[in-house]
Amino acid sequence: MTESAAATGAAHEEAQDKKEGVLDRLQSWFAGLQEKWPPLAHLVRAVERYQDRKADFFAAGVTYYSVLSLFPLIMIGFAILGQVLIQNPEMLDHIKDRITSTAQGGLAKQLNQLIDAAIASRGTVGTVGLGLGLWSGLGWIAAIRESLTQLWQQEEDDKNWFATKFSDLFALLSFGLALVVVFGLITLSKSSWLSKAIGRVGLGDWSGAQSVVTIASTVLATLAAWVLFSFVISRLPRKAVALRDAFEAGLIGAVLFEIFLELAWLLLKGVTNGPAGKTFGPILGFMVFLFFTARILLFSTAWAATERGAEARSAQLEEASRARAGAATGWLAGTFGLADEDQGEESEGGESEGGGPGKDAHTGR
Repeated sequence: MTESAAATGAAHEEAQDKKEGVLDRLQSWFAGLQEKWPPLAHLVRAVERYQDRKADFFAAGVTYYSVLSLFPLIMIGFAILGQVLIQNPEMLDHIKDRITSTAQGGLAKQLNQLIDAAIASRGTVGTVGLGLGLWSGLGWIAAIRESLTQLWQQEEDDKNWFATKFSDLFALLSFGLALVVVFGLITLSKSSWLSKAIGRVGLGDWSGAQSVVTIASTVLATLAAWVLFSFVISRLPRKAVALRDAFEAGLIGAVLFEIFLELAWLLLKGVTNGPAGKTFGPILGFMVFLFFTARILLFSTAWAATERGAEARSAQLEEASRARAGAATGWLAGTFGLADEDQGEESEGGESEGGGPGKDAHTGR
């Protein structure tokens, strides 16, 4: 019995040694592969940074604030629609007629009453929507900035609450403007203007015209996304980083985003075929879109933050920013006479320590 147990233990130890030997050889082989191919080593560093900083949790938080911000935007949209309809009675009558002819029974009356109530309360709805939109928007941009800051491993900002919120407001406005411009370009690239342009130059009947349109629209959309990702990665962290450190990561994020858009579109079309999919598919699809977009952004940021020399350039940029802030503080102090007051206080302090004016510091005479 003892010999059998000893043999079993020896066999187990031998198997464990073989397993550890295989793992050691695999690790050694993978380490050598990273040395031969730097992009693979960079990928490993980016994945480690992404996991160490728990980027998936930040992506979930960004998704939550994004969904939360939708409701104020819907309220603002209803207020704008009500303002448009009140100034276009013919359009309003046409909408009500369509509802009456489409809906059955008392549903048409209820919908028309709902439209009238929305138009009557458009001012209140718009005001409340703007207030809630500002509050949720600041939370949304703060979640994005905090996640980017964590991936860049920046130190905590020592600004007070008001300065932080003002900085978030400026970031929200600039990011909103960038979103409008970039998504406008993406929408333009997906529209039919390229096909019309090819038709006007006499190439509409060419067999490869559609392929040219598809490639050109994809390239334009990718370029627009590249600009947006590079801007977000470099300018939205609490402490801005060098823009050149975000170009490569921005391009990676843009390409991944375009691939994800194509896959998401195919998946959404497949999900919305059934009755349950038509009801819940768009909502769930939108949330999945937000979550994976946030993950793509954060992984791209991890790639930028783990590039060789990026941290050193970021530190240099931070030192330069502190120097500019110190120079501005000195200029303000000199302009408003604060420096003279400080020098006067130091002079009075020196006189007091030295025994008063006209006295020797040691003898007091």
